[in-house]
Amino acid sequence: MRGDNPENQSGRPGANVTWQKTRVGKAERSRSLAQWPMIIWLTGLSGAGKSTIASRLEQEIQAAGKHTYLLDGDNLRHGLNRDLGFTLEDRVENIRRVAEVAQVMVDAGLIVIAALISPLRSQREMARSLVPEGEFFEIFIDAPLKVCESRDPKGLYARARKGELPDFTGIDSPYEEPLKPDLRVDTEHLSVDKAVKEILDFLRRNAPRQDHPPQPAGERKQKRNDKFMISCTARSGSSMLSTLLNSHPRVLCHGEILAAPHESAGPYHELRRQGTDIDEWLRGYRQEHPEAYLYDVCFNLAGHQSVGFKLKLEESLAEAYKPFRELLAADTDIKIIHLQRRNILDKYVSLQMTKQSGVFSIRSSSQRPKLSPFAIDIPDFIAYVREDRQRYETAFELFKDHPCLHVTYEELCESRSAALEKVLDFLELPQADLATMMVKVIRKNTDLVLNLDEVHEALAAEGNGGYGWI
Repeated sequence: MRGDNPENQSGRPGANVTWQKTRVGKAERSRSLAQWPMIIWLTGLSGAGKSTIASRLEQEIQAAGKHTYLLDGDNLRHGLNRDLGFTLEDRVENIRRVAEVAQVMVDAGLIVIAALISPLRSQREMARSLVPEGEFFEIFIDAPLKVCESRDPKGLYARARKGELPDFTGIDSPYEEPLKPDLRVDTEHLSVDKAVKEILDFLRRNAPRQDHPPQPAGERKQKRNDKFMISCTARSGSSMLSTLLNSHPRVLCHGEILAAPHESAGPYHELRRQGTDIDEWLRGYRQEHPEAYLYDVCFNLAGHQSVGFKLKLEESLAEAYKPFRELLAADTDIKIIHLQRRNILDKYVSLQMTKQSGVFSIRSSSQRPKLSPFAIDIPDFIAYVREDRQRYETAFELFKDHPCLHVTYEELCESRSAALEKVLDFLELPQADLATMMVKVIRKNTDLVLNLDEVHEALAAEGNGGYGWI
């Protein structure tokens, strides 16, 4: 991996090649330019208008006071890629080189515009994987082949039809249209001016905010109101809440940042999806640089308006994670959502059933697991009740100086709209329709308890006759 920048790695270097860390990083360069770097990748057939639109687009972004560079496919074949032809292998290498150059320019803090046919979806996905999520935008400059051929500004289609240009995209070499581009621009019907305006409008709505470039290490703790944390214990509904929040277009909510690195891969999750071995690096980074891991990974906005994660108290209160606990407690800008489940018996049964079945969550289309009724071990249950109570009381005290919101699992199940409206107001986000495919694993937990009367008596003696202790 490339040291502090694993997202930069697209291949594997030789065994004796080591990534050299520098004292100035992407965040510092971006801050000095007062902008958030990104790649705007224009793809489409020859004659669709990529170069013309890219040139005008760069002009407009530069006029807004930003620092850009345009990588045009034809220009690059005069120098960097002049040794490459148009075979499939050469096309793949052509895009690999351009993508690597674009990534280096993003690391330098620039807004990069790349205008290339880039005919294969796999090539474009490779380019996307080199930078964090939210810093790559695939713009499909879409014009039908017949339109591109009628324009034929370079006379290439005519030559290809005559057999003078073998492997020409759209004639005897395929072009794989994007299945889900970030934006499709119809240049059959739009003028250059309108096409550029459409792209700029899209970037204003979806690109990282240019007044909030990445933060250098020394400025990580500056006041921010865009960070949140779901403080919870197991089987309290945190997965349901995090998936609901992730359905908001302006929210990025990670999983359990202390459970497994991939749950908090944040801007690096694309690399994991591509099969890059990043978990080991993240685990080491988390251990050696907890503050950098927290702010550069977990609190990396990646183009969103609000970013957070869920933190289970079972892990966070352990001695091994004391550095994280202290960092979180010290940063009183972090909004804390205390998520609880009032019915402690339901929670305990749910936990036992996950141990029995190995199923932690299901979707509406999934088949519920077959579960066997069981008798609750009363001493174990009461110990669990006390421990659960103690964990929350510790968390309440730990984060007493933070903005806090209390939400229950029952609210999310029974009054979801009202509960989510409260959560979005707390996070200072616009209201939106949030959805999740997740459903309850167990329809009625107490149906699985064989000694329910005995459990009721034990709860009453503990002072929890109504099950909940909150």
